[in-house]
Formats: sequence, C-alpha cells, structure tokens
Amino acid sequence: MSIMNVRGRQNLGPGRSAAVWLTVLSFMIGFLLINAIPGNGASIPVVDAKRLADGAAVKLSNVVVTAAFNGVFYVADSNHNSGIRVVSNATTYPGQVADITGVMSTSPSFERQIIASSASFQVYDPPLVSNQEIGGGDYAYDPSNKTGQRGVPNSDGIPNNVGQLVKTSGTVMMGKPGDQADFPIDDGTHCALLVVLLPGMSNPGYSAKVTVTGISSLQYQAGVTRRAILVRTPQDLQIDAAPPECKYTDPMVYIPAGESTVGTDEDPNDSRTKIWSPKHTIWLDGYWIGKYEVTRAQYRKFIDAGGYDHQEYWTPEGWWWRLQFRTNKPEFWDNASWNQTEQHPVVGVSPFEMDAYCKWAGVRRVSEAEWEKAAGWDPVAQKERTYPWGDMWDPNKCNSEGNTIWPISNKTAPVGTFPAGASYYGCMDMAGNVFEWCRGYYSADWYNNPPVIGWINPDGANRPEYDFYGYQVYRGGSWASPATSVPTWYRFGQFPYLYNADIGFRVAR
Repeated sequence: MSIMNVRGRQNLGPGRSAAVWLTVLSFMIGFLLINAIPGNGASIPVVDAKRLADGAAVKLSNVVVTAAFNGVFYVADSNHNSGIRVVSNATTYPGQVADITGVMSTSPSFERQIIASSASFQVYDPPLVSNQEIGGGDYAYDPSNKTGQRGVPNSDGIPNNVGQLVKTSGTVMMGKPGDQADFPIDDGTHCALLVVLLPGMSNPGYSAKVTVTGISSLQYQAGVTRRAILVRTPQDLQIDAAPPECKYTDPMVYIPAGESTVGTDEDPNDSRTKIWSPKHTIWLDGYWIGKYEVTRAQYRKFIDAGGYDHQEYWTPEGWWWRLQFRTNKPEFWDNASWNQTEQHPVVGVSPFEMDAYCKWAGVRRVSEAEWEKAAGWDPVAQKERTYPWGDMWDPNKCNSEGNTIWPISNKTAPVGTFPAGASYYGCMDMAGNVFEWCRGYYSADWYNNPPVIGWINPDGANRPEYDFYGYQVYRGGSWASPATSVPTWYRFGQFPYLYNADIGFRVAR
C-alpha cells in the first residue's frame, strides 16, 4: 500500500527516491553541458568564449560592436563585462548589435579572437526626440560642490539625458555642403541643436533635412551651456532631403565659429547709446556671408524666373503685401536717373522681397549678429573694429558722405569699388554704399535683454504678438550717410513694408 506525503506525491522509499533524483540531476547536468557547447548552437558570454581552446566553435548573441577597423572589429557583452576581437570583413560600426558564429583563435600578439564564419548586425534604434529634449534641465545640480548634472538653460521640467544615446531630426541652419565644421539644426521648436561631427565628416548644407543619432551632450560657449549631439560614426548622420540648389553665384566668405563681441559702451552721453550697448560677448557657429551686397544682376535672375508670381517663395505677410501693392520688381528698378549697372547693389527692396529672393535662391538672410561679426570683428586683436578697415575714420575707404572717389551725386557705386575698406574677413562695402537689411526684429533695448538661452547664434529680439509686421534691423550706412552712421556697431530699424533708395541686402548660408 502506497503512502502519500504531505504534498500529495507518492513516497517511493529512501532508496528509490535517491535513485530517481540522481537520474534527474544527471539529466539536467548533461543537458546544460550539451547546450553549453558552442557547436551545438547555444550562445555564451564573451568571458566564457575566452576560456575555449583554439579551434573550438563559438557563438555570441546580442553583443555590442565597440570599434571597427579594416578586417577586424571588437564586441562586448551588453553589460560591458568583457570584450573580444573578431576577425571578419563584415561591414559594421560602433553601436550595432551583433550575432557572431565562428571558431576561437589567438592572434600573434596573444590576443584571443574569433575567426568569424558569419556575422549579422542590427542597429539599436533609440526613440526619436525633439531638439528641445536633448540635454534637458539640471539634475540634482549643485555647482558649489560639483554634484549632479548641469542641463540647458530654460529647460526646467525636461528630463536630463546627457550621456544617453538619442536620435533627433531637423533642418540644417547654416553652412555649405562639404564644410567640415559643426553645425546647428532646428526641428521647428526653435531650440537650435549643435551637431558635433567627427574629423572628416561634413555639413550637408543649409536647408538640408537630416536625422541624427548620437550622444546627448553639452557645449559651453559664450558663458552658457547649449544642447549638442555627438555623432559616433558617419552613419549617424542621415540626409533625409538634400539642400536646395543655390542660385546665388557671387563669391561668399567663410566666417569661422567662435566668440566675438558686439555693441559698444562708447558715447555715454549719447541718448541713443542704449541701442548698441552694453558691449557683450556672443558665440556664432561657422557661416558663409556674401562678399558683396546683392547686385542687380543677381536679383534680376529672381525676377526673370517669375519670383514675384510664385507664392511659395513668400511669407504670408509678404504675399499679402505684394498683392496689395501689385509689386513685380523693386522700387527704382527702371528709374533712369539712377544710371545703375548690373554690378550696382539692388536698392528699393523691402524685407518681404528679400525673404522671397532668399527662399528662391537657396540662401538666407544675415542675422544682425552675423553681419556685425563679418563687418567688424578682428580675431587677431580680439576686438571689434569701429569701421571694417580699422578704428581710424577714412572717407575714401567707403562710399559715404565726404569721400572723393565716388561723388554723392552718383549715389550707389558698383560693389567692390572700395577694396581698401574691406573687413578683416574680406567682406566689401560693409560701411557705406547701401544700408543692408538683416534678419530679426529690431528693439532699441535688445542688448539689455539677453535671450533665455544666452548669446548663442542670437537671432534678434522677440517680436511682440501684436506687431503684425515687426520692426526690422538694417546696418552699415549708405552713400548718403555721414561718418557717424557707419560704425560697425551702429543699429537702425524700420517697418518691412517700407523701402528706400539707400537700402539693399546681403545673403548668408
């Protein structure tokens, strides 16, 4: 008669019970040993692979590629407890997840390695986040004892993700295709994100659409932290849409990234001083700016291409303005009294027309800060010049009131007529000839109200919601200006629906 134990199982007696358990234990050990043999298809950790003899079959699964060279790459367990060299001609790059089959070997330098017979790869695809979410706010940050992680200004409530693998997308904000320099992108959140490239990588070009995978990081520039993403490999930068064709064909000058100053604290008794003070430090990423003001020849191409008839080139306000005034060319365009050649700067254009031209030409408007750096910054002396050529006034270095080279009765001069008046970077006519519209809303006290993200690529003061048009900045003085109106830091503002015989513009990328 069988006896049941308290768990309801049959009691087989001491002898038979031990025999059964020994059989079960032997089966389990055998099963584990058989499945631990790589040749039987089971994967093992990297640290265990190193214990196998040369020639032993091995399989690794879900290991992370940590480096890739010609004919060799390295992998590590996902917890990074151990890594190993893999000999293979497979194409891979760091960050991929790999499955590898092969045999163990030892290199001539006694490094254990796997001679791979097969290798397959998958990409770890982090979730797509907005530019604004890169970096995030402070995390338990205490600068007094250097604890926690600093974040990006004005990012309260956004989780700090510095050091994490992230993916984001956006439009390239500046630069030409091929520029080997870091560049900012914007996904519409108006939180410019700096893409930090590897050596040898290049900018896809202004207005290209990109998706970027990399490490969430920070850059400290002009006294403030800014959000950045560090690409790990060329594959981290994917071009979703190529930049538009650039139809502007005159020379452009490259202005390298770096700090500079804008504004001045001079003339303390001048009631207008607050317009250009206080003097302060800014950071601008590298950009291209037109060597010359936009000429009639360059603008004529826009007219001939039907630019005034294509709404897609115009802002909503600009298109309304164009219909209201039935405009199809700049003011003074056909005015014989001007006697302008194709190499004279175009005048009589409003910011609305400038915006439309830039959209058509594949370029952009120059920001006020970009204009001032190109006009006056001297990177050798580390100071801003009063005039593009230096600090001493010389009426014959620009087309303005008092020069004896180009009479004021002739109004504008062909661009480049005053080469001695070039800026440090080689930009022409940034004093005199024509004022130049810049991008950004004009505010007389803007310099006293720094942006919440700091003076990094400043884009102009915020336009009040009630201001439909937005007062616009223009810079540089003109053929009719006295010496007091042409310093590099001098600022002016005017409504964009207005235009003058002494205002033109310059473009950037």
